[in-house]
Amino acid sequence: MKNFLLRFLLFCFIIVAGIFLTISVSNYIINSTFNYSINPSKNILILGDSQTQCALNDTVFNNALNLSESADTYFYSYIKLKKIIPQNNQIDTLFLSYAPHNVSITQDNWLQDNSINGFKLPLHFFLFDTSDVLNFGRIAPFQLLKNYPKVVGKNASHIYRIFKNEPINKFGIGGYKAIFHKLDETNNEKPALILQKKQNQFAKTDLEYLKKIYSYCNNKKIKMILIATPLSPKVANNDLRFLDKYKTFASSELCNATLLNYTNYSIEKKYFADNVHLNYQGAKLFSVMIKNVIKIKIII
Repeated sequence: MKNFLLRFLLFCFIIVAGIFLTISVSNYIINSTFNYSINPSKNILILGDSQTQCALNDTVFNNALNLSESADTYFYSYIKLKKIIPQNNQIDTLFLSYAPHNVSITQDNWLQDNSINGFKLPLHFFLFDTSDVLNFGRIAPFQLLKNYPKVVGKNASHIYRIFKNEPINKFGIGGYKAIFHKLDETNNEKPALILQKKQNQFAKTDLEYLKKIYSYCNNKKIKMILIATPLSPKVANNDLRFLDKYKTFASSELCNATLLNYTNYSIEKKYFADNVHLNYQGAKLFSVMIKNVIKIKIII
């Protein structure tokens, strides 16, 4: 029995060591060959969650690259920012999703959510440096260990995409997403209910990464623009008191950043895909407007 247990433990050790070795080698290959360079004409980087992912079309807002991704927390935005900026000196502006839910405790919960980490962590792991691994290990150690085997498969797919010379927005770590249906064509009660039930309590863990993004941009002399995209009237005014706190946090903790709050922006219902996301027509309209705002208010 003792010999069986020893053999079993040795077998488990070999499997675990093999996974870690495979991840280490594949991470090295990816980071040695991955092309972080983007089109020199794109001086604006867009990061955030699904709201900026669906609202800012970087083929219309064409001097920008949108690498927002569904359920991105500021942790994931930060690790992308650290990798992209050093190889793209032309980037002088960061657009970052900053809606009320982004600073609520919901964002902390996303960092530990099993379903979110199940797809997001393996896709983004090649971007992690040692400090990112250690920090995530403190935030959600079980999620980190549980998803290690999935990293092997995602790293293999990343290596294949590198071989195919695909652009950075084809690696599953972010990119503009066009939604083609309209608000009245789908059942959109659920997003509204989710927003209504959000706790009106600020995040703690993830806000530290928002502050890191802010400090990084200040150090690199990158203009930081916090943006809240349009919401349907059904959900835009759920908690005005929390909205005030959210604005106060921006003015006090992120004082050098510019806040563009379009939560209550007047836009027809037909331009929404659901209560919290614009469809492709809405994104086109909104992207043109934002591009013009940038020209008038920031560049000139």
